[in-house]
Amino acid sequence: MLNKKEKLMKILESELEKYKSMSFNEAEKLVGNEPVIIENKNTNNEGFWQIEIEFFYEDDTKNNIIIIGTIDDGGLRSMFLPYSKSYTITRK
Repeated sequence: MLNKKEKLMKILESELEKYKSMSFNEAEKLVGNEPVIIENKNTNNEGFWQIEIEFFYEDDTKNNIIIIGTIDDGGLRSMFLPYSKSYTITRK
């Protein structure tokens, strides 16, 4: 049985899968935009959570895009230290 952190990280990784397979050109269109926000307000087994996904250039060369996803379950801990995962997409 998964603990709460493992469940939340599994949800986050599942959502990030949709973005980490993007081409560099597709991801570049999202750099500098508002974060992608995905919420689950259901009272099912997952409970409340909110994911934010942001896209940044790694540095001034603009050859790498960092995708950072965070998940917040509304708890006190996640206000200061949400669970997160990141990926890098490289220009080819």
